[in-house]
Amino acid sequence: MRVIDAHAHQWNVFQDVAVLKHFLERRPELHWVLLLSDLRGGYWPSPAEIEASNDSTLRYMAEIPDRLLGFCYVNPIYPEHAVSEFRRCFDVGMLGLKLWVATRADDPRNFPVVEAAIASNAPILAHTWKKITGNLYSEATPTDMAALARRYPEGKFQMAHIGGDWESGVKAIRDLPNVRVDFAGSINEWGAYEMAVRELGPDRVIFGTDMPADYLENLGRVLQGGFPDDVQAKILAGNFEDTLPRRLGH
Repeated sequence: MRVIDAHAHQWNVFQDVAVLKHFLERRPELHWVLLLSDLRGGYWPSPAEIEASNDSTLRYMAEIPDRLLGFCYVNPIYPEHAVSEFRRCFDVGMLGLKLWVATRADDPRNFPVVEAAIASNAPILAHTWKKITGNLYSEATPTDMAALARRYPEGKFQMAHIGGDWESGVKAIRDLPNVRVDFAGSINEWGAYEMAVRELGPDRVIFGTDMPADYLENLGRVLQGGFPDDVQAKILAGNFEDTLPRRLGH
């Protein structure tokens, strides 16, 4: 079994790289982990905080080069900085773009950095969550994610957290083949992966945990989903790897 966790962070216990290294030593099936920053600076970080966060990710990647991948975290409130920071990170080995909650997915301030990622053949992972308690005013919903993907049909998008409310998340992007979904976040409900595969097809579902959330609980949702071996392999690694600008080893 080959697993890629396509949504993780260096926070909580993983603020200590030695803890993450020890965890990976005990999980040989987990070939790669994608780090998406430590999200320092809160919801609307400054350019200096963004750079420090990405530098932290790069240090982790250098410390564990055969197991860790990185996406560049940006704040599109500063469009020119977002583009230059993406190019800086991509040039030194990061593979994609990460958008969090500073702007909604279809905010025009996102467009320059999204276009820079597309020009580099890099995937774009966007935090997306429809909350019953109400979203932060700048936090993307699945509808916002769908609008961005329609604007850029040539883009490769990963809708994080399957939109929070996973049923409405799947429905919002069902007709958009350039959007894949990951399940990172709280422990997934029974039936979520099955619905996503049924509605989106086996090529658009990506494994992610929001680690250091519970890796084994999330993995169990896939292993107990009753999927054929080829579909399980796509969910656990292949679908995410297919979005990347280069192939991975081991």
